[in-house]
Amino acid sequence: MTEYINLDFHHGGVMDFSGDSPKYVGGFSEKFKVDVDEVSYFGILSLCTGYLNYYGVRKMWYLTPGATMAEGLHEIMTDKEIMEGLLVDTAQTKEVSLFVDCVEADDGLMGDNDTADNIARLENDDDYFEVGEYSVAKEIMHVADSSDEESSEKQNHLPMVNSPDSEAGEEVDQPMGDDGDMDEEEDDGDYILDEDEEDGEDEVSVSAHRRTGLLDEEPAYMFDDLSFYDPDCDHKALEFTVGMMFLDVEDFKKAISNHVVAAGASVWCKKSDESRREYRYKDQNCSWRVYVAWWSGNAFFIVRRVGLPHSCTRSTRVNLATARFIAEHFLERFKSEPDWKAPLIAMEVKRELGVDVELKVCYTARAIAKEMLCGTLEQEYNKLRRYVAALIAADPEGRFELEVEPDVQVAEKVHFKRFYVGFSRLRKGFLAGCRPNFSIDGCFLKGEVPGMLLTAVGKDGNSHIYPFAWAVVEGENKSSWKWFLEHLQEELGFGDGVGWSVVSDQQKGLVEAINLVMPSVEHRKCVRHVFANWKVKVKNEKMRKIYWEAVYAFNVPEYETATTKMEAFQNAQAVMTPFSDFMEQDPKSFCRAFLSRLPKSDFVESNICESWNNVIVKAREYRIIAMLEAIRGYIMVQMRKKRKKFEKMQSVICPAVMSTITVEDLKARM
Repeated sequence: MTEYINLDFHHGGVMDFSGDSPKYVGGFSEKFKVDVDEVSYFGILSLCTGYLNYYGVRKMWYLTPGATMAEGLHEIMTDKEIMEGLLVDTAQTKEVSLFVDCVEADDGLMGDNDTADNIARLENDDDYFEVGEYSVAKEIMHVADSSDEESSEKQNHLPMVNSPDSEAGEEVDQPMGDDGDMDEEEDDGDYILDEDEEDGEDEVSVSAHRRTGLLDEEPAYMFDDLSFYDPDCDHKALEFTVGMMFLDVEDFKKAISNHVVAAGASVWCKKSDESRREYRYKDQNCSWRVYVAWWSGNAFFIVRRVGLPHSCTRSTRVNLATARFIAEHFLERFKSEPDWKAPLIAMEVKRELGVDVELKVCYTARAIAKEMLCGTLEQEYNKLRRYVAALIAADPEGRFELEVEPDVQVAEKVHFKRFYVGFSRLRKGFLAGCRPNFSIDGCFLKGEVPGMLLTAVGKDGNSHIYPFAWAVVEGENKSSWKWFLEHLQEELGFGDGVGWSVVSDQQKGLVEAINLVMPSVEHRKCVRHVFANWKVKVKNEKMRKIYWEAVYAFNVPEYETATTKMEAFQNAQAVMTPFSDFMEQDPKSFCRAFLSRLPKSDFVESNICESWNNVIVKAREYRIIAMLEAIRGYIMVQMRKKRKKFEKMQSVICPAVMSTITVEDLKARM
């Protein structure tokens, strides 16, 4: 709740100390109702020079409520007297009398009655400091509407003068008279300096400059100590002092965050806008606070007021230990460890900062750090066209295709849909050294954007996995599989699939896509996926062994022997139906006894794709370009290793094949 204080403001007179008791002679008295938090030394100064149009201020005093002028008159020289004196003395009454000894000014620079001798006298007066050449401070006291209608004196409402947001010449509210019209003495309008008047600026009234903000340089001697905030300082020992400067409000927010986290306390922001910011500790018993405002003349934020040193106890729960703060504080660590686990992040935050944070904050911090280091997702996908161009430049014979779809709401925008990658060296290697048999499978992306990675994997001469094409698509469906298979068909040139075989599981839309693109291909089902479905109904271990006998039988008689055992078991009891369930799966699509001899391959498992998906499981957590680069880099390294290994090989038969021959030879001799 906002608290107000009633100011009985005396100006235009002089303080006479010649008698036993000081007295204020002459001048005017006006009443203002002001937000307590806006009362400051510079606010009073701005009231005199910016609103009342005085040329300067010699001295100012306040009178303790209920005291005499001889006992309760106190001089105000800095904000210290405001914070520790005036506000303390008026905490109960919420009323105070202010007396100001001002240098009067007229429409001209000094006024018609001021002479050159008067000007020289003022400049030589040690008690006088000139403030006519600085802009009204941004934290000028905002005065609320007064509810004291019985007062015989005029109630004034102060305008916001020279806001840094306003342009020179922007209209500024003028003080209103009792009848609601503009006061005649103030109705001189805002002065806007025209191009042809720049040389005659000294003819312009100082008051006009103050209202338009043309004079916006605050002299440095208004602050006891000017210094810039050092981001590398020890924030545990950091003390905010009047005159401390910050480049912008973000710089100040970082300083506050580092300070309160180091101090182990929570704060709340009492005021927050483009030109000012004030923070206080949440502990009501703690008097610590810091207030900064825009210093327009020097384009910095500067500390205007500070409270007493904080006295609250340290806590491990700090509200400014946010995900963004953690991301910025440990940015270099995130850069070197992009996969830094959330529990380990929480432990490091506790160890280094002494603060407890939840795991969800750590997850968010890691995501923010990734965005700070790699940019936004929109920026990432905007790089895809350049990435395609780089791939084509490196491999002109390769196939790299980016497909987008238009935005349904904004005609000029497009959205990512699919991306196909096929390097020419991998394609040529597959056609030259692998049999016409490959496996296709899809796996989920594990990053920020959902999607699927479709992969085509063959077996090389050593029976090792050989991935030769992959694509990022929106999901597994008939359309995406058809699109991927059409690209493979164009790249490998297998036409309608005669003499080729493809192994896959029974994923959604895949069987239909294969029948459309490759109607003559031999489509083999993965025996392990078939077994996973079949064993749900068949719990007998003996029947499960017979299943594998039927699958791996090289000829029809052996196959029929195994299936006969299944049928006999089924007829002997009425609980399980292993034979019927087996025949429903179409054995000719996965049993070796019925495979075509054209591809010269007997493999009926898609586990090579499963193995490949496990190899790239970490890469699937990355963003699209980083993921594709990780896959490309892994394949390059593996190809290099295999080349070095086979360059040293003496036999013309590959090692894995040679091991199989040796095993079969031993079996034949036994």
